[in-house]
Amino acid sequence: MVGVLGRERGRPAGFRGRLVIGADGRHSVVARRLGPVRRHPWLDKVALVGYADGVARAEDAGEIFLGRDRYCILNPIGPDRTNIGLVLNRREFRPGADPTDFLLQASGTLPGLGDRLAHARIVAPVRCLGPLAHRATRLTAPGTLLIGDAAGFLDPFTGEGIHAALRSAELAVHYALPALRADAEAHPDVQEYAAVLLRERNAKWRLCVSLQHAIRRPLLAEWLVSRLSRRPTLTALFMAAVGDLIPAQDLRPLRFLARLLAGADPPQTWLADPP
Repeated sequence: MVGVLGRERGRPAGFRGRLVIGADGRHSVVARRLGPVRRHPWLDKVALVGYADGVARAEDAGEIFLGRDRYCILNPIGPDRTNIGLVLNRREFRPGADPTDFLLQASGTLPGLGDRLAHARIVAPVRCLGPLAHRATRLTAPGTLLIGDAAGFLDPFTGEGIHAALRSAELAVHYALPALRADAEAHPDVQEYAAVLLRERNAKWRLCVSLQHAIRRPLLAEWLVSRLSRRPTLTALFMAAVGDLIPAQDLRPLRFLARLLAGADPPQTWLADPP
């Protein structure tokens, strides 16, 4: 049997079970009990998130505004209410700075966004999250596994957090539930869960890190957007991989780059290798 130590009604208490699932987020206690949690070597970012009225933005689409080493996302959530998310280097958010003022001022420096925020009014407390990018060095131990942000997180630019949480939970159910249903006292074997999750996550993270290199360099980002804008089929496949509609490992990055440089759309079978 395994379990956790915690508190119940203010008193120390132990809770035992056959499986402990660490679903306790970016600052997971369970992950730190399994081993070190590593920060990304150069993606040292924080996110400021707030809700505002009076933002001039698209009615039915999210928008991303890029700057050097920072970006801002506008998401419509009501007729005049917008979710604003600013991601920037952690060192640029000064200790003691007012997050509400900083969110509007720093977002307003991005090209094309200043006029959009001229009449914006923050209507709820601004949340600050960070540092963002990290990974747990161990995803499992006997009788224990990590899911969601507890297992690792890269960056919100590609919106991978929700999919990663749901997919890791799905895999946990697939590999652990049959053993838990069996009439046995032993904890379930979760090694295969870790292997599958790592294979999927690492492929997506390689794609996302490549994209992060691009958005850190405005000229390269503009070139990438310009190329993709002329190749709708290629763009659809790229966005499908970024948005987790297809497995990232199926994108074949070298083929993608070659097609992008050549200015050609991919053939219908370019995603899959021949059997």
